[in-house]
Parts: sequence; structure tokens; C-alpha cells
Amino acid sequence: GFADLLAEELKGALNPDQKRFVGHVQRDSRHLLELINDVLDLSKIESGRLELHLEQFNAAEAIAETMASLRPLAENKQISINEMVDPVLRITADRLRFKEILSNLVSNAIKFTPEKGQITIECVERSDGILCAVTDTGIGIDPSEQRAIFDKFYQVGSTTRGIREGTGLGLAITKNLVQLHSGIISVKSTPGAGSRFQFTLPQVGSETAVKESADGRISWSGL
Repeated sequence: GFADLLAEELKGALNPDQKRFVGHVQRDSRHLLELINDVLDLSKIESGRLELHLEQFNAAEAIAETMASLRPLAENKQISINEMVDPVLRITADRLRFKEILSNLVSNAIKFTPEKGQITIECVERSDGILCAVTDTGIGIDPSEQRAIFDKFYQVGSTTRGIREGTGLGLAITKNLVQLHSGIISVKSTPGAGSRFQFTLPQVGSETAVKESADGRISWSGL
């Protein structure tokens, strides 16, 4: 907070070196805050203390809200974002956590997609549930690492050179949030040709029961 106040120069102008130093403080402080928040989220999930608040909502609206803060990051890299979303599709899930899942996947796609690349967001209803996917034209992931990327603190190897590292927790949290919804997440990727992360959530209809176990996990079963 005080670094932000210094950057505003309300108490006096900063010289170029001072501006650069304050910028480093701001970036690293935000990175540390992100790490702390991710650790807290993951600890809640693993201890079974994260509660899901299920509600029915319009998928397109939730995706639009998520993209409002992410689209400028893509525009800075001249990355085009295409959305293939059923405008009337409704999902029963924790709206906040659904947006967190999508935000994590799209943020990664933007980070690892070179300038003038492309990202596609899909969300459709299928026979086995609601399918959502984020596909990019980024650097891709080696097959040997595709399972490990969902592990805590895992950082992809040489393919990330020159790209600012994250916390190594985003995909671990994403996987756990999907599983809390009794969903499945997977990745398909080719080095140098991009990645496709997709997750499927059960669709709750009139013939489906929603149950919550002692550890907070949500499950769906036919009545």
C-alpha cells in the first residue's frame, strides 16, 4: 500500500531510479500476496474446510465477468480471444469458484501464449455434463510434464524461460476445485503448438440429487 502511495508521487516527484525501485516493490509484493492467498485456498481445500455455495447461473454471464479483468492483459499482447459459449446455458455450481477455475486457466493461457496468438473459450452442454475448455496457441507442454503440472508448486521446465513464474499453485487449486464439484479436468498439449485445458462438471437437472459429504465434497446422483 505504501509503495502504491509512493508511486502516485503525491508527496513529491521520484527520479527514474526511485520509480524503478518502487515498481519492483509493487510487483514482488503482489506476487507474494498472490502466493499467500493461493496457499490459504489450497490449505482450505485439502483440509475439507472449503465450502461450496451452489447456485444456478448463466454461464455466458459468469464468463463475461471473468474476462472483464483478463481481456486487457490479452490485448496488451495482441492476443485475440474467441468465445464459443451457449448464451442460454445454465450451470449449477459455486459461481465464485467456477469463475476462479476459468480465471486460472485463461490467465495461464495469456501468460504462455506469444504476442498475436489466439485463445478460445468454450462452454457447452453435453450428454456427460457441462464441458468448458480453454485452448491457446502458446508454447505448449511436453508430454512428460503434462501430469505433473497439476501438482503443488510444480513449474514447467525449459518451456517457461523468459516468462515470469507464478506461484506454482494455480493448476493445483484449479484441479481441486473441479474435483470438489465432482468434475474432471484434463490437458492436451503439443510443444510449440499450444494447449487445451478442459473440465467437465455434472449437469444438475430435475432428476439429479445434490449431496455434500462431511469433507465438503459435492456429489451428484440420479434420484
